[in-house]
Amino acid sequence: MARLRLKVGFVGGYEEIEVDVPDDGPVPWDADSKLAVVSKSHPRINAADILTGRARFATDIKRRGMLYAKILRCPYGHAKVGRVTVPDIAGVRHVEKKEGKECFFAGDDVAIVVADTQEIAEEAGRRAEVDYEILPHAVTMEDAIEGPGVFRGGNRMRAQTRDEGDVDQGLKEAAVVLERTYKTQAQTHSCLEPHSAVAEFNSGGVTVWTSTQSVQGNREQITEALDLSAGQVRVIAEYVGGGFGSKFGAQSGATVAELSRKLDAPVKLLPDRAEEHAANGNRPPSIQKVKAGIRKDGVVTAWIVDSYGSGGYAGGGGGPANPLKYLYPFTNWRKTHVDVRINGGAALPFRAPGHPQGVFAIESMIDELAARVGMDPLEVRKKNDTSPVRRAQFDAGAKRIGWSRRAQPTGSEQGPLKHGIGMAGATWGGQGGPPAEITAVRHADGTFEFHSGAQDIGTGIRTAIAVIAAEELGVRPADIKVKIGDSDLPYGPGSGGSVTAPSVLPAVREAAHKLKQEIAKQGAGAPGGKITVTGSRPEDFRRYRGGVAGCQFAEVEVDTETGMVRVLKVVAVQDCGRIVNRLTAESQIQGGVLQGISYALFEERVLDRQKGAMLNADFLNYKILGPRDTPDIDVVLFEVSNAGNTVGLLGLGEPPTVPTAAAVANAVANAIGARIYELPITPDKVLGALNKI
Repeated sequence: MARLRLKVGFVGGYEEIEVDVPDDGPVPWDADSKLAVVSKSHPRINAADILTGRARFATDIKRRGMLYAKILRCPYGHAKVGRVTVPDIAGVRHVEKKEGKECFFAGDDVAIVVADTQEIAEEAGRRAEVDYEILPHAVTMEDAIEGPGVFRGGNRMRAQTRDEGDVDQGLKEAAVVLERTYKTQAQTHSCLEPHSAVAEFNSGGVTVWTSTQSVQGNREQITEALDLSAGQVRVIAEYVGGGFGSKFGAQSGATVAELSRKLDAPVKLLPDRAEEHAANGNRPPSIQKVKAGIRKDGVVTAWIVDSYGSGGYAGGGGGPANPLKYLYPFTNWRKTHVDVRINGGAALPFRAPGHPQGVFAIESMIDELAARVGMDPLEVRKKNDTSPVRRAQFDAGAKRIGWSRRAQPTGSEQGPLKHGIGMAGATWGGQGGPPAEITAVRHADGTFEFHSGAQDIGTGIRTAIAVIAAEELGVRPADIKVKIGDSDLPYGPGSGGSVTAPSVLPAVREAAHKLKQEIAKQGAGAPGGKITVTGSRPEDFRRYRGGVAGCQFAEVEVDTETGMVRVLKVVAVQDCGRIVNRLTAESQIQGGVLQGISYALFEERVLDRQKGAMLNADFLNYKILGPRDTPDIDVVLFEVSNAGNTVGLLGLGEPPTVPTAAAVANAVANAIGARIYELPITPDKVLGALNKI
């Protein structure tokens, strides 16, 4: 092992650390590394395939003799399935019924029809008749908390409490104590590509083409579900049209694989938009009752949270995140959380699970506490934040947005159109880690290929692999051919938790370094024969700082006559360790901001309290931010050399969506002089808050 001194940190905050690295491994990149390819802007190496339609998603797969499956779904929030009658229609090949099943949400499956065409399968589903025994249900957390139990064992699950310090003493030390309740809504994933899958059995096993965030994780699940060996299952996801956390499970793939085995034909499942909204995942709603105290100097002395969240009928997964320890590590805090079961579709991980909910409550309360002690909310945050990276980001963002322009006092601007500026901080993990493997090939003609079982869910990991390989080999990214999204390739992690890039790219550099060494052994002459090496993701070195830091500043315009809110500008200051591809990093941040604004102002799953069905299960009534709602997004890439791995990068998929809703809510409060305590911030809530002034 060699002991090296590395320069780490950021502009204005550099320091040196010592790390031990293998003698034959690549030297970690630090702040002084001079790189030719990394950190520049590169177009996606597969851009032409996407633009021309050559890129094949699972939705596009067609196989000879393929059959089409359609799932029949329960229309009630809670019901027991009686007799299921599917009409005898020409072209219907197979029907499976779940008579006697107890359905716990509107969208639960009661039968499946397989037919020669998609149209026949859908017609059979429309004409099917199902007898239901309708049972009591609860589709809001308030109804579930206050009403009678509709689930065996009760609607409320066991309370969980975490704490540090002495909150009672902290409250005594406070000059101001506030109590507030914050609510956030259920948000559906709304992936552009549905949870589609195609399966084809043959003598060697089954191949499944599916829209997934984990090809190798899906292979394991399908192997277990069908009682096959791993060598009999191949999962392919060449391109994925979004996932946001909803596409880890192999339910679609396992369903079509089992049907293909039974019917001896390829089978395709293509859920419609209503199914996607109702049955294929959501960000859980939350209720957060916060009590907090602050001294006159801006130091928060106590923070108490009683929170409720719902993972739907299945329970679990409903808790807002608890960033109290790592966003603002208050000395005295206590959090009690209760999961509540409701008759809604099961929650699934959603881009930064729990964090947008938790940060909305924390950052809203910080602003109110600051106002009560007469301090600038920016200064209060800097008083309570121990991260030198984020404190520097606060200053950078405040300068870019023009923090001094914010309305003082709040709501004081004259006229019906009022402008406000708000801010919020964010944190995330995203370190990644082993295992991850890469096969690197130099062909006899001098061309290069890199193979990984990871998948690209829209983040540009193909191009990032090419960028790292090109940097190490001294060639262009366009000279690297990348194969991914196939369970037969070397192990790649699932794309969740912002771990794909920090897991895969150090393995890419390891493989490229080994390949370069093998090439050097051949001498400087013409290319020799084919060379194949494998690189694995090494263990992390000592990291400069753990996690990813960021903050956002939002400027809004509020029409006080209509209640309409328009976001004019967002300044997003974001750390991701070392920037690999500046172009895709900026794109990731822009996408996270847009999804955060959509969460703040528009998106909300609405369940009918009388029947239990989702009332807005389409893109006409389920409002998502569109082009006219898109503000000026000023991306500030705040590069931090952390030396945690040989590349020095962290994940970027989730952090940019964490602070947006909170920043927008604080900007609205600054504009109108009244606070909205419940997301989304719709015109009726704005007008209601104004009427209370």
